[in-house]
Amino acid sequence: VRAHEAAFQWTRPQRSSKPGGQAQDADVDSALNEVLQRGRVSIRIGERDKALAMARSGKTMTTARSLTRAQLGALLMELKDVDGKAILQAAVAELSEASERSPAARVDYTAALALSAPDEALKLVEKAVAELPSEARCSWVAVAESLRNVGRMDDARKLAEAVLASAPGCKQAISLLSGILPHSENGAKRSLELAEQGLKHHPDDIDLLFMKGSALHGAFRNKEAAKVWEKVAARDLDYPNILGMLATAYTQGPTFKDEAFLQRLVDRVAEHPNDIPARYVKGTLHYYRGEHADVLSMLTPLIEVVPDEPRVYLYTAMSNFELGNIKQADVLLERVARISHDDPDYYYCLSVVNRERDFEQSLRDLETFVALSRDRLNSPAKVAKVERELEVMRTGRVPTSFDLLPAGVRYGAIALVVLLLIGLARWLLRRMA
Repeated sequence: VRAHEAAFQWTRPQRSSKPGGQAQDADVDSALNEVLQRGRVSIRIGERDKALAMARSGKTMTTARSLTRAQLGALLMELKDVDGKAILQAAVAELSEASERSPAARVDYTAALALSAPDEALKLVEKAVAELPSEARCSWVAVAESLRNVGRMDDARKLAEAVLASAPGCKQAISLLSGILPHSENGAKRSLELAEQGLKHHPDDIDLLFMKGSALHGAFRNKEAAKVWEKVAARDLDYPNILGMLATAYTQGPTFKDEAFLQRLVDRVAEHPNDIPARYVKGTLHYYRGEHADVLSMLTPLIEVVPDEPRVYLYTAMSNFELGNIKQADVLLERVARISHDDPDYYYCLSVVNRERDFEQSLRDLETFVALSRDRLNSPAKVAKVERELEVMRTGRVPTSFDLLPAGVRYGAIALVVLLLIGLARWLLRRMA
């Protein structure tokens, strides 16, 4: 190793001069974006102290893009950090100066300005967009993203719609609009329209293809969603959440009971045991059927094949837990924490595993699951089950299988027991008489 070490050169991050007058590092910018994402997730689940600590760690990342540093300043201001305003103002001033020299920097300047003075930014963007040819308007969706981040949803939607009207193939506008639509029948319909509009202009775009699958799933058209997501998986197994969503299409709602539809999957795995998507989905089916030994047989080999897929760890962790392998379940859940910090189901699994060991932490994890699930599509049955679990745990006890039965069944069973006890009491009284 030492003989070859002298001839080896480490690959270092490339620095480039960006608008704003200082060298900016793409790796640092990516790291700061990760800090921002994690900070926002922590705010959503009520962990503001954790969010503040995370945001403060970004203060040293001074070689990130000026716009990203402006977003950090805005997040710090939201968290009442004394440096937030200065960081935001410095980034805005830097971008303002750069925008006078470079028209390309005007977008970043206006997007940064929208974080502190959204009305002023809207006036600038209306004038700028009107002066641009349609093909150049798409970049201004960055301003709509800033408006969304400061809670100006209507303004963000109007700006993105305006850009899309003049640039119908603008992928950024399509993505933003789809992301702020409500989880409803109409929302799913509009999201599907947006995805198909984008695919007309970008027929090979994998993000738009994934979005189309999500829209079909949102409309409970799971068989169609599965076909679309199969195409995504065939192109990129590492596409974020693709295996998890593909499994959802097979296991949620009517498809879970469609034996003919599922049999094709079983046959596919039998014929091609190394078909990773099919093997993953079949392992998931075993999980929801309570066949935990089969889950481990199907999914454990995939841990090394798709190491960044969180649900491989979740399903194998919970199957190990159900089979009594608690230590192994803990190890697998720890690996999930490193790759998926905002997956609600991670916190649900933690809650289940910890109920007998740390009840208070289990309750907090279940509340985190609920907080993270608010903006996600879940089946009514799943929502009802978790709400009932939370209701029981807030009384200070671990939910039993009986607690999780539908209310009508529980009350009926209780009434039956009461009637039996009354009958028994009457019989005893007659015997004693």
